[in-house]
Amino acid sequence: MNKHIFLFAVSISAAACVKAAPGTRPHDNSAAGHRREAGQHQNEADHTLQSRGSKAYYQQVYHHKQLAAAHLRAAEKLDADFERQCDGKTPDASVVWGQIQDTDTVEGGAVLHLTPEVGTAKEVLAKLRCQRAAVARDGFAAFPDDPLALDGLDIIVHDEPGGIAVMFGVDGGDAVIDLRRRIDVIAAK
Repeated sequence: MNKHIFLFAVSISAAACVKAAPGTRPHDNSAAGHRREAGQHQNEADHTLQSRGSKAYYQQVYHHKQLAAAHLRAAEKLDADFERQCDGKTPDASVVWGQIQDTDTVEGGAVLHLTPEVGTAKEVLAKLRCQRAAVARDGFAAFPDDPLALDGLDIIVHDEPGGIAVMFGVDGGDAVIDLRRRIDVIAAK
């Protein structure tokens, strides 16, 4: 049997010299939420423009314009990721979740054992990538029981005897507990 391993890792790293302002990373909000935040900062900048006359004025306008731009970039990234991962397809993780045979816990995460009817490892990975992009675009907070709605999630998909294995991992502690809870929720459906 050919053994194929596909890796999908989503990390929360940023460039070493650039630090995102709090709340402006793509997964901090939905695309729509980032657009609302951008609008609010633009309104604050516009409001501040009416009270010019001090150095603080320039700093406030710059600060709000900078945050508005950061929120718009985050929204655009979420939308672009969705378009790239889904390529016009409708995301539906229930196609994958409905094929769970069994689950296991492993250090740092959990494993889903899926029936062979779910498709190839490559197809399963594509479905999970699309669904994760949709969940991220709509905002992780809207999916409190979905394992794909966790920041810093690693996903490895590979063939195994009798089906496909999907291994989910996160960085320790409470994140692992939350991941396993979410796996239990989807496995019980």
